[in-house]
This record gives sequence, structure tokens and C-alpha cells, in this order.
Amino acid sequence: MPNVARPPALLPALAVLAAVALALGACRSTPLPEPQPYGEQVDEQADAFLVIGDSRHGFPLLEWGEEPSDAERLAFAAALRDESPAFVVHVGDIARKGSDAGDWRDFDVDFAPLREAGIALFPALGNHEYRGPDDRALDLYFARFPELGRRRHYVRTFRGVRLIFLDSNTADIGAERAERQLTWLRRRLAEADEDGAVRAVMLFAHHPVHSNRVRSGESDWMRDRVLPLAAEFPKTRALFTGHVHSYERFVVSGVHCVVTGGAGSPLQTLGDADADGARPDLYRGPRGFHYCRVRIGDRITVEVIMLGEDGRWFIADRFDV
Repeated sequence: MPNVARPPALLPALAVLAAVALALGACRSTPLPEPQPYGEQVDEQADAFLVIGDSRHGFPLLEWGEEPSDAERLAFAAALRDESPAFVVHVGDIARKGSDAGDWRDFDVDFAPLREAGIALFPALGNHEYRGPDDRALDLYFARFPELGRRRHYVRTFRGVRLIFLDSNTADIGAERAERQLTWLRRRLAEADEDGAVRAVMLFAHHPVHSNRVRSGESDWMRDRVLPLAAEFPKTRALFTGHVHSYERFVVSGVHCVVTGGAGSPLQTLGDADADGARPDLYRGPRGFHYCRVRIGDRITVEVIMLGEDGRWFIADRFDV
């Protein structure tokens, strides 16, 4: 399957997803009250959590990639719910325009199956969360995640894995805040490295260090400042980002750098990974809508669950970190 908008062969898959969502009784005709906050109650009995990115709706006439219907978006959230994960991580671009209450209502509706099941969602800020007046955009963002206490970077721990969430929107937060965040990150990494109860560290942010997207999506700050710092500490195993509406995987300085932007935003074109100067993408399979399953056991394994042309989910990629 090419790295572009999905071909007509995927239309049967969309029909299957739509039928599933309708069978669930999910309907957008009845608006939900706002805001719809998520809690932070982690299921400690679960052995896996999920990672998604870039679920915002597209801009009509401006974005040409394939985009799910309303019913298909609900079916995607239902698939996440049916995994019974400990929690879900979202690496940003949740709302199309952060200051638009209507765009946030879309998010409330799209992910109602997760919220109604009581599954916690931990977010990282994407660039679209800053669109519009920052104060209004952030108010709408934090209204959905009140337990963050308006923190833009924070830490969680699950089954001995330290999860560090960053705000990679340096153009929005400014150089001074970005430097303070790096100082904070160094302290958190050092603490994790010295803590015998922590077996691994994973980072989550919106902007990738590498990508082969035709229109570059890389972040100089993430590539030149964050990743080298994180790689100084042996427990750092993985960095999950989004921003590019596709799936890519790189290993840089011993860190698995996963681009997971396949949660519903219009799919984007990637360049030829074999072309001169291309980033060394370790994944060469189909690139449709997807999510990542991170299983914490004797080993820490990442599985990429992708929507197939037959409407079924399949494991497109699997690797240990």
C-alpha cells in the first residue's frame, strides 16, 4: 500500500467500521455537555497501555488525505476501549483549533467510548492545541484534563516505567520556558536513573526528531536538545511523537523514536525512505490509521495495531525496547 491517502480498496474497511459504530448505538446527533473531563484512574491490573496521536479533524479543502467519518472515529475509540488498557496516551493535536469550543466538542464525542468506560487519557500538547488565543485554547485543553493542574510537562509511572510528558511547541512557549523545561527534564531523567524501582524511561511529545514526510515535520529542538539529553541516561528506551499523520520508526542514539500520528487526522504523504538523504525508517509496511500498544512484562514490547483493507486490525510492527 503506498504512503499516501488510502486507495479505494480500503473503502470496505471504512464500511465495516461505520457499521460497528452504529451497532454500538453511537450517534453524534445528541450533543454532549461540555466540558467532558478525563480522570486519571490507572488500571493497575492491566499489563499494557496505548499510545495515539493526531486525532483532530481535518480542514476542508486544505487537507487532502483520507479522513475517517464520524462513525469510523467512534469505532476507533471503541477499539481502544476494547483493549481494556491501563490508560491511553495522546501525543497531541487533539482539537483542530485549540480555542474553538466546537472542535473540542468533536473530541468529546469522538472519544466518548473511552471516557464512558472510565479509561484515563494522558495528553501531550500539540501545535493545534495552541491555535487561537493561547489563554482560551489552554483553558479548553485543561478543562478536559483537570488533574494536570495546568502543567504542560509532567511525569507518571506505571509498572516500573517512568513516563515523561513534554511540551515541544517551542514557538508557542518561548525560548526561556523551553530552557526551563530542559532543566526540569534533566532532573527527572537523573532521578529515574538513580531509582532502582524504575526499569525504563519513555518520553512523549508532539514533534518528531526525524520524519520522511514530504513537508518536513521535524523539530530542531527535539532532535538537537531533547534527544541528546535523554540519550545520556541509560534507562531512556523510547520517544513517542506525532505531528506527522503516518507511522514511522527510527533508532537514534540507542533510543526508539516512534512517530504515531494515525488516530484520525488526514493521512499524509511520506517520501521514499530509500532516497538519498532520507531518514533511516525501520518500518516499510502499510501506513494506515493505527495505535500503539505498549506491553509491560518481562520485556517491554511495542506493537503497532493498524487498520487493514479488510476492516480488521492487525499487528503491523512489533519490537522490544
